[in-house]
Amino acid sequence: MVKQQGLEVLPLAANVGGDFLNYIIRLDFVEQEGLEATGQRVSAAMARWMELGEPVPHIERL
Repeated sequence: MVKQQGLEVLPLAANVGGDFLNYIIRLDFVEQEGLEATGQRVSAAMARWMELGEPVPHIERL
């Protein structure tokens, strides 16, 4: 579905409380040099999502 939209993404994993959770990030939204900082923001966002009971849909701006 992502490829059909013509988006370039990078599959990554965030460490949340010792568990690794997969996510993808659009390459046009982040500079390669900023991936570590982005990963930290994603981990924090996932922790907040889990604290809320993992609602779907759930959107957070990083």
